[in-house]
Amino acid sequence: MIPRRRKHLLIAFGIATVAFDIALLVIDQHLEATGGPSILGLEFAGSRQRAAQIMGEWGSHGQYLARLSLWIDFGFMLSYGTFFTLAALATRDFARERDLRALAIAGIAAPFFAALAPLFDAAENIAWLLVLGGHGGSLAPPFATACASLKFLFIGLAIVYALWGLVGWLRYGKQPAAPNRADRALTAAEITVRRCQLDDVPGVLALWEQTRSEHASSTDRVEDVECLVGDSPAALLVAVHGGEIVGTLIAAWDGWRGNLYRLAVRDDRRRMGVGTALAGAGEDYLRSRGARRVTALVAFEDEVAGGFWDSAGYPQDREIGRRVRNI
Repeated sequence: MIPRRRKHLLIAFGIATVAFDIALLVIDQHLEATGGPSILGLEFAGSRQRAAQIMGEWGSHGQYLARLSLWIDFGFMLSYGTFFTLAALATRDFARERDLRALAIAGIAAPFFAALAPLFDAAENIAWLLVLGGHGGSLAPPFATACASLKFLFIGLAIVYALWGLVGWLRYGKQPAAPNRADRALTAAEITVRRCQLDDVPGVLALWEQTRSEHASSTDRVEDVECLVGDSPAALLVAVHGGEIVGTLIAAWDGWRGNLYRLAVRDDRRRMGVGTALAGAGEDYLRSRGARRVTALVAFEDEVAGGFWDSAGYPQDREIGRRVRNI
């Protein structure tokens, strides 16, 4: 799953990349209308003589358009570099979740390729701006062309990796994520799930602060948690491993129906069975109170939590929503 913020950045920089590309294509059309080549022709000029020939074909107006294209290209390189770096990171994470080894191994280098491309692009543009300004001597053109070649090589590899990831997502995206081989599932003997005690409250609040969802809207207060622990039909359950609180879940009973919420697992203990143990303990508690139907409170846009509860047998209710008012 792509984290929500990264997804928003991907969309924003993807839109910016397309917008810059359109602007550059329009300038390219005007460049070609001068009788000379597009900016790509300058990029692969390779020598001072060829660069001078192209500039002569462009004339003063064409050279102005070339400078404009090169300056706008700095924004383009920022947008496409960020977009393909984020896309490579998302693809790599997806490959690791689905245990797609070849895609995951390629993902070690792909984000660096995407980040290197705009650096060579920037060096190339600086060199061509010097040439267009009558500077740079005989070294700037071959240097710029070498940078252009490396730029296209690295961004080409990043694009191929992103497309490879897209094919993988279309093929395996709907399948459950594979277990992380680096994480060993903890046994029932290693995880202790029990009701929270007053002495546990600081540890619970610290865990909630670390794992707080961006969808959370209420403030976690010590007195509220102490009230929940001391005088409530709801059970605040904690999962303990190695003497430390690594997970929590509230199992609430209102006399009619059971509710599960505030499932939180410490980052370094995820995908190790802690959430499953808590959900099972929550169901056991609610069953003991007489519950026959249980709901889990999950944010619609929280794909990670949604995936967990789907796998735990809690499909999303498409007919009934929650209405909220602070009192």
